[in-house]
Amino acid sequence: MKLLKPMDFLGLSVITLLLICDYFLDAKHSLEIARMIAVAFVVILVLRAVFAKRKDQKEDEIGELKGRLFHIIYIFILLGILTALGGESNSGISFYDWFFWVVVGVYCIDLYSSWKKTKKNIDISS
Repeated sequence: MKLLKPMDFLGLSVITLLLICDYFLDAKHSLEIARMIAVAFVVILVLRAVFAKRKDQKEDEIGELKGRLFHIIYIFILLGILTALGGESNSGISFYDWFFWVVVGVYCIDLYSSWKKTKKNIDISS
């Protein structure tokens, strides 16, 4: 069971770069760099979809939930570090934005719901 798969690592790296651009570069440069990063990421995803081998077996559900929990914790830590370093979001992604908390709340509810379903499925099959 891996906590962070290669595509997860790539996705978190892209999110990290985009947030750093958002917090520390002026709007003009930030937009240009973010556009290049997003295009490169989409190209990589398309290439992966074309050339990836399909897996027949189910992924480890508990590992997937741990990975999702890691993602949200990583985003919180990253936003905290960027804010502590004096950055200010140009797009409004911060702890002071109410919409950010709505998204986090929905994500946590979905994560909890998935955990309950997974736990129930594990209990049934045991």
